[in-house]
Amino acid sequence: MQDWDLIGKNILLFVVDGIFGYFFQFMGHAIAIHTFNKRQIKPKSFLLMTVIFAVSAYLIRLLPIVFGYHTILNMIVCIVVSVLVFKTAIYPTVLAVLLTIVSIL
Repeated sequence: MQDWDLIGKNILLFVVDGIFGYFFQFMGHAIAIHTFNKRQIKPKSFLLMTVIFAVSAYLIRLLPIVFGYHTILNMIVCIVVSVLVFKTAIYPTVLAVLLTIVSIL
């Protein structure tokens, strides 16, 4: 028999952690990437970038590896997605991701 109270608490924890733990953190990444590339923030691409970063970070953090490797993989994914999908310049994107990672840690 399932404990619905426990299931509800886990769903609430997942939603709160997803919104506050990932989404807002990667909004900072997206803002920094747009700023360093001197691009105007368009709401559609900004939200898409943030959601892609947040989902990828969540999936990477599910992997059973050490936390430092999670950070490195998140940085690589942010840089690759920004450059390939959103057509940003490589150097400003790398700089933006490194600075936001350092400021968040």
